[in-house]
Amino acid sequence: MGDHEGADVVHGRYSGPAIPIHDGPTPQVEYAERRTHADALAGRICAAAADAPRSTCTLLELLGDFDAVDAIRLWTDFNSLAHWLS
Repeated sequence: MGDHEGADVVHGRYSGPAIPIHDGPTPQVEYAERRTHADALAGRICAAAADAPRSTCTLLELLGDFDAVDAIRLWTDFNSLAHWLS
């Protein structure tokens, strides 16, 4: 059996090498990694959500200008701006 006497021995406690309980990442580390990824995705979603109305506004302004100068008449295949857009 092993040596149970000496300066390094604490009675009632295991004094051998550490026993690994889990080989992979701990749940806390896995949660932190998933949370970091989710936070990054949330940031990208918010940025895209802010861009959508801005892009829609720009599109509508351009269409208004296009219609104001009656530019659709320069194309012979379309009857109206609505026809061209569809």
